[in-house]
Amino acid sequence: LNTLAEKNNSLQMDPSFLGERGEKKRLGTISGISLENFTIGNLAAADAEGILNNLLDSFPQEILRTRTRLLGSGNGIRRIQCIQKLITQKFQQEFELLDTEEEAACGAAVLASYGLE
Repeated sequence: LNTLAEKNNSLQMDPSFLGERGEKKRLGTISGISLENFTIGNLAAADAEGILNNLLDSFPQEILRTRTRLLGSGNGIRRIQCIQKLITQKFQQEFELLDTEEEAACGAAVLASYGLE
């Protein structure tokens, strides 16, 4: 996937398989398929870009205008550098990956600690 970020991939995906908040019946699509680009890697890259497009479309623009950088976390973002580059490109903001790893496990531990009080 990281290698594909540097190549021209004409595949496009809208990963709205279960609809979107404003469009409950919206279905996902894949377009631009050819014999040359129909590979697992290209599908994964198009899916990642489609997810970020959906996120950007639903993100309040007035909040983005007041920010100078975006913070991110999670193993998907951490391990796949092309997603980090796509975030910077799509949101046109500086992107910073948080140092904390295994965020879900840390969050679960914090939440569980509330039950001990």
